[in-house]
Amino acid sequence: MSSDDQYLFWQTMGATAALLAITIVPILFSRQRVLLERWLVWATLSAAILAAWLLGQPGLITLATLAAVTLITELMRLYKFANWSIAVAAVVAIVAGQLSRDPERLALLGMPTLFAAGLILGFLAAPQGVRSKGSVVLGLAFAWLIWTSLFLQTAQAMATLWVVACFDVAAWAGGRFLARGPLAWHFSPKASPNKTLAGLIVGAFGALVAMVAIDEFNPYAFVVIVVLATLGDYIESRVKRGLGVKDASNWLPGFGGLLDRFDSLLLLLPLTSVYSLLPLFRV
Repeated sequence: MSSDDQYLFWQTMGATAALLAITIVPILFSRQRVLLERWLVWATLSAAILAAWLLGQPGLITLATLAAVTLITELMRLYKFANWSIAVAAVVAIVAGQLSRDPERLALLGMPTLFAAGLILGFLAAPQGVRSKGSVVLGLAFAWLIWTSLFLQTAQAMATLWVVACFDVAAWAGGRFLARGPLAWHFSPKASPNKTLAGLIVGAFGALVAMVAIDEFNPYAFVVIVVLATLGDYIESRVKRGLGVKDASNWLPGFGGLLDRFDSLLLLLPLTSVYSLLPLFRV
């Protein structure tokens, strides 16, 4: 790990700790349970990331594998895949995590292999009514497992998580407290009723402040993050509405499931993985 990566990581963790410290007092005074639950989830995830980073590559691979297994399990349960196929997919996610010790080989050879495996498994295990769609979804999800494994092993990942988290929190606050008049305009009332123009504007401002806080502002990366985070959130909302559910799961307090927390990263995660060896946040 280069000194630049170490510096970026500790910058990000420092900014995260500062934000958590600043927000805990008003959250406690608000007496809103959902806010406290979300704060505790952020604090727990931040502690897990810090522990994984201190353990080095084994810790990061373990964290990435746990995330991948959880995400693929939630997705397959949404589509009502057969239980045996969920167990197979979990094993695939674990193998992908171990193969990520050799990132170049995994990215070049693993993605088409996993995509093909996902298509086959999806066709065999998806319910009859969604067999074609389920097959494609699982193929894409299997390929996405690679990006999860690669993404969570980089300092760029931590910076991306920080910026996206600030974007999400600010967008939620903006949509809740400032959505009045023209700012209450909804992007897609049916698929994503909580996404307003106020949320987008305040979310973009939150992302901007987050990038400046870690001294990593880049106008191109800023635009990419705001656009792709919004689209990722929208895509997951469309999927859930199409399946008639509100949340991907119910085990993560204040959010639902990990897929609900990762939705803004659906498109950003592969892109950041591709650029993990390049200066995504630097000119």
